[in-house]
Amino acid sequence: MQVLAWRAFSAFRQSVLLGDRRFIVEVKWNASRTYWTLDLRTAADELIIAGLKLIAGVPVLHKYQDPRLPDGQLVAVDLSLPTGRIGLEDIPDSAILAYFDPGEPWFETVWTWWDTLQGRLNAPLQIPPPADPPFLWPLVANDLTMGPVELEQPALTQVYMLTADDLTMGAVDLGAPVLPDPAAMILEVNTLLESGTQVTIPLGGAGVNVNIDWGDGSDDDYTTSGNKTHTYGAEGTYSIVITGTLARFGLASPLDANYANVAKIVGCSQWGNLGLTILVGAFKGAANLQYMPPDLPSTATNLAGLLRLCSSFSGDLSGWDTSNITDMSYMLQGTTSFDGTGVANFDLSSLASAGALTFFAQSTSFSTPNYAALLIAWEAAKAGYRTDLTPSFGGSEYSAGAAAAARAALVSYGWTITDGGPA
Repeated sequence: MQVLAWRAFSAFRQSVLLGDRRFIVEVKWNASRTYWTLDLRTAADELIIAGLKLIAGVPVLHKYQDPRLPDGQLVAVDLSLPTGRIGLEDIPDSAILAYFDPGEPWFETVWTWWDTLQGRLNAPLQIPPPADPPFLWPLVANDLTMGPVELEQPALTQVYMLTADDLTMGAVDLGAPVLPDPAAMILEVNTLLESGTQVTIPLGGAGVNVNIDWGDGSDDDYTTSGNKTHTYGAEGTYSIVITGTLARFGLASPLDANYANVAKIVGCSQWGNLGLTILVGAFKGAANLQYMPPDLPSTATNLAGLLRLCSSFSGDLSGWDTSNITDMSYMLQGTTSFDGTGVANFDLSSLASAGALTFFAQSTSFSTPNYAALLIAWEAAKAGYRTDLTPSFGGSEYSAGAAAAARAALVSYGWTITDGGPA
């Protein structure tokens, strides 16, 4: 384990060696939301993660799959409490930022239970993670102050037996894990990524009936389509939660201009159950987008331009079921950091026109292994696909052997393929 300096300033930046690579870590205090945020950059100052909220005891790298990330895990630790909020007042006395190398069990790290400055006994607390990804367990222990404490996770109850030395001090209710509403679409935005404190949500389609919780204590109800803009009182990172009914999110066409403030979107963690069908240009131009949900809405039918010009995105799309998708033109055009992970799993059986893959991944370069896997998988399933598709794979290069043979077979089948040629 490596402990990083956490300086007594509301914002600081430092160059650190994490594993065998150097990174720039920037930590900032969000005064309006009263929490700390983390930016992580390469040694060349390329942004990898922006405005991530730091919560004590929760690792910060688990939801990202950027190959530029360090191999280990970063965890914010409050030496006075096992989980929860780290305040401005905790720096530098009780809060640290720790880096764990691969294989180091961060969740078995021993936390100091009580602050020695208050004259209380330091005691280790060990909490096995309830799930993956880890969720917070809010601890209620009636202000107990005695001895080493260890909690073991029960199988069928939320009530834990708390023991300290040889003294049993009674049942401790940890409550339920803090889980997001599965019916909600959740976005993360960082107003510092573009001028102004406004963000914009593009609602579309018939029957709009949603509530948008802007993450700053305010929310609005909308029953009409259009771009809905909110102004925050202070710069920072916010989670936006959308619930209700919404058929369309994004633009009318993948060729339309970006909607306002789209560069402030850092990620989308889940789609929810809004009834989304049309995601045309949903995140077009979101140059700072880092992550997307591991799956697609089961109701989705159109992904044209979905991630067009999302130049920072480098996630894994292997869990996306595209069997109901009719249009994926421009979908990955200009996703210059994306190496094609998971695209081989796409099902093209519902594509509705010859142009449904037009400019699909133009100005993008998949890795040669990923592009090879795509060609081989799509060729194997071609009997269920259109014969007139015209996919563009930008500068992606294919390997000799099975991949080259698969590409030739698709061309013979009637496809017009644009790519970077043989590797």
